[in-house]
Amino acid sequence: MVQTALDVCNLALGRIGGVQIDAIDETTPAGAYCIVEYPQCRDWLIGKYRWSFAVGVAQLSPLAVTPPDCPRTHAYNPPADIVGAIFDYRTAAQKNAASSLNTEMANGLICCDSPLMFVEYTRRVPENTWPSWFVELARIVFASGLASSVAQNQGLAAALWQTAFGSPQEGLEGGLYGQARNEDSRNAPRREAFAWWDDGALVNARYGWGWLGPGRLEIPFVALPGNWGPPSFINFPDGG
Repeated sequence: MVQTALDVCNLALGRIGGVQIDAIDETTPAGAYCIVEYPQCRDWLIGKYRWSFAVGVAQLSPLAVTPPDCPRTHAYNPPADIVGAIFDYRTAAQKNAASSLNTEMANGLICCDSPLMFVEYTRRVPENTWPSWFVELARIVFASGLASSVAQNQGLAAALWQTAFGSPQEGLEGGLYGQARNEDSRNAPRREAFAWWDDGALVNARYGWGWLGPGRLEIPFVALPGNWGPPSFINFPDGG
């Protein structure tokens, strides 16, 4: 069972027929490559997709002094362990108890008018929490780099990369990566609507936002921008 970064590196070395290492920073060509390249490979792969096992929710604290170039009242540093995107900014940890927040980015800071902020985002998670299918994906991706830089075998490196991500026509979305996404979606908790109007953009655009309340008529309309109704899903450029 994979427990550490060293375990993943040795799995990758085994895939290319390399000699395993005793420490990730040992003074061998493989060790020198692993200590520099593995953290980047790991973070890139976790951050590439919204893996359910790597989603975290954190409360952020506003900076004691808001920088003068911040366009909002408060400024926040992103979470220290973020490796992907922030998906939601809100006022409480539980989404069904929270209001969404409007934010802007300025010089790497999250700027917002609220003094209270929770974020949902992709975070760095330790290897011993990875599902087996993600371990295999990480193993093959990292083995491709080892094959190229350590083993000097460009043919094997290319073959491993294609195993990981599919053909060039698939745009890094196929292979083991595509299979991992499917597996992740099967294991992810089922998304639920928190209220009758939270059916999703396509459903709401088709039926409107039900201004008659529960038991409403599902009238196919889209509210105009600036109406008393909820926001439209149609983009009206320049307010037209």
